[in-house]
Amino acid sequence: MIHAYNKQHDIMEIIQHWWNFDPILKIHFDTTPLDAGIRARGLEFVEDQEIFEFGKMLQNELETHVGRNLVFMNERWFSSEMTSINSQLKLTPLNGLSHHNLLQLKN
Repeated sequence: MIHAYNKQHDIMEIIQHWWNFDPILKIHFDTTPLDAGIRARGLEFVEDQEIFEFGKMLQNELETHVGRNLVFMNERWFSSEMTSINSQLKLTPLNGLSHHNLLQLKN
């Protein structure tokens, strides 16, 4: 889910999550509950088949099949995660958007 670019704060967020799949209609769909404020700001749902195929090749090396959450801020990319301590947002700088940076690999 790609949130609309916020010019005032110079930030854009990309939230990774699971999609549901309808095997009869052969389509993905999302049931994530979104409050009215998020919907009003704008949100785009994106499927990246290339990342999916790359993840399949590394299946045994993945920590999880859900990719990293991303933040674009001050002309730089970061991965983002909530810490267990005080539920604070932790941003880790990324040196590009390679497939390895987008997926969560086992240590």
